[in-house]
Amino acid sequence: GGIDFQTVVGDSRTAVATVEGKEISIQEYEARIDEMTTFYQMEMGQSSLDENTTRQVQNSVWNTFLHEQLIGSQCEELGIVVTDEEITKQLTGDVPHPMMASLRLFYNPEKNGYDKNILYDLLEAINQEPNGDLAKYWSFVKRNVRLQMLEDKYNTLVASSFNYSNV
Repeated sequence: GGIDFQTVVGDSRTAVATVEGKEISIQEYEARIDEMTTFYQMEMGQSSLDENTTRQVQNSVWNTFLHEQLIGSQCEELGIVVTDEEITKQLTGDVPHPMMASLRLFYNPEKNGYDKNILYDLLEAINQEPNGDLAKYWSFVKRNVRLQMLEDKYNTLVASSFNYSNV
């Protein structure tokens, strides 16, 4: 199902919904759709997305937000965090996060794979134009890598505690 903007409290149309006590505003929702749309356009090399893909983006943004809140609250309870240092290492380190290595934007045909120099050029370009498309693309990538890292830590912890209880 799509999102019902009518569930907004009273006449205030700022909040969209509350999940696990956290609200997502229409502004944040639209900003995330904009980011993900930009991400897809750049990854697919298209200037616009068709109606079907646009709908998928809307649903995906919503589902990701729900997932973030659920994983986030479980990780909070268990004291699991992903530090900025850890994220930076996964994004710009010598061994990139698998998502980084799979992105078309960082692919170098000559190397037949991921190229860190392309990433550095992109980060440089973002500094010049902090609100441009590259910044949106990068924001989407960072959020997704962070979420995957949280999930991995959570799954590792749950798996290890499950194993101990069966000894």
